[in-house]
Parts: sequence; structure tokens; C-alpha cells
Amino acid sequence: MDPYFFERANTNYTPTDEEIPRIRSIRNTLQTAVASFDREIALLQERRKNHAQDLERCDRLLAPMKKVPDDVLSSIFLACCGPSDSKPQTMSPDHPAVVASHVCRAWRRLALSTAPLWSKLAIIPPSHPRDSTPYPEHPYTLMEEAKVRWESRMGHLVDMTRIWIYRPRAWPLSTVLRLTMANASATDLAEDLAAPVTPLFTALIDLACSVAFRWERTAIDIVAERNTDIDTILTLKAEDVPLLHTVRPPPDVCANRHCGHLL
Repeated sequence: MDPYFFERANTNYTPTDEEIPRIRSIRNTLQTAVASFDREIALLQERRKNHAQDLERCDRLLAPMKKVPDDVLSSIFLACCGPSDSKPQTMSPDHPAVVASHVCRAWRRLALSTAPLWSKLAIIPPSHPRDSTPYPEHPYTLMEEAKVRWESRMGHLVDMTRIWIYRPRAWPLSTVLRLTMANASATDLAEDLAAPVTPLFTALIDLACSVAFRWERTAIDIVAERNTDIDTILTLKAEDVPLLHTVRPPPDVCANRHCGHLL
């Protein structure tokens, strides 16, 4: 291009009427060239993107993890859950067993077929709104909303427990059951809101007791106003828990005359 004009671009030089058509022609030529370069760059970027995706696919095929035998991979899954005598972790999306089962189809198949991975069961419901500090303003409305959220979380926990207890199949279970079904300091309002929650708690107890014949170790911490609310667990007999060798019931349950069957 003509250096005569470019050298004057950063000065106060004013093109003459005769020079303006020449400058416009140069500009049009440059604009066409830039547009052409942009198209070439876009094509190169698209080609680079496709090549990068193919490169990633090759890396996946060559990943060392693909050569790890299933038995070794299962051992890695189990190691992520801690020692065999460690306390059960709360059921959640962050539980190592759940995380491993959500990586890919092959890992899910392996995780679901690794019974010990699911053999530790911690049933710990969220605190009910009645156990919280009363709301200073509009208590009924706020507690009612909190109760609805709590019931939704409890329903999810019941569904998750129903699925979880059968994944270990015949493998012995290590369980934690911690429920608070009574609150002596609750207000009349809180008691009114809490009245319908007992079936949700008893559903969890019934699910846990439905596999009592596979309990190996269990920690039980239940606070209830009436023994009838927890009959399922209080009436367990020795023959109902043939594998059980470690149990830690709370002191108030130990005092119950039915608890002797658990020890």
C-alpha cells in the first residue's frame, strides 16, 4: 500500500480532494483483505476445535484407568469409603459410593455390583422446625413453610433409604439410626405442626428393621415420646438379628424392658 498516506495518518495532515478517492480505494482493499483473514481464522478455529476434540477422544482411549482391573477398581472405591470399621457416612450425593456410580456407565455397573460399597447405612434425618428457635414474626406462616421443606427432604430420605438398603444384597450391614421424635420444650404451635411427622420417622425405622437380619454393627439413638412409635425396633428379638455383634443403644432405651432382646 502507499506509504505516503500511512506516514501521515498520525499527523494533522488533511488529504486533498484529489487524494480522498485514492485513500478510499486503499481502505476498501484493506477491508476486503481483513474480512478474508477473518474467514480463514474462523475456518482454522473450527478445524482446531475438531482436532482438539479428536485429541481428547484419543486421550480417553489411552487413559491408564481403562486398564485397571475391576477388582482393583472396586478396592479403590472401597478405600474411598474409609476403613471397614469406620463410621457410616450420611447418605448424600457426596457419598463416595454415589460419586463413583455417577462417573460413567461402566463405573456405575461396577459400583452397584460392589455390595460392600453400600453396606454402611447412616439414617440421620434433618432437624424438624419444631426443634428450631421460634420465629419472631409471623411464626405460623414461617414454620409452616419450613415444615413443608422438611417433609420434602424427609420424603427424599425415605426414598433414598428404600433404594440403599437393598444395594448391599446379602452383605452384612453397619447402620446408624438417629431419630428425634419428641421435644419436651416444643410450643403448642410447634407441636401442632409436628403432629403429622411420626409416620415419616416410623417409615425410616421400618425400612431399617426390614433388613435387621443383616445388621452386623449398629448405633441406635432414638428419642420418642411413646414406645408405640418405635415398636418395630423395640420388639426385635435375638433371632431377628443373627449377625449382630455390636450395638450402641442410648441409655433411655436400655432402660426399656423390651431392649434386652437387642443385647
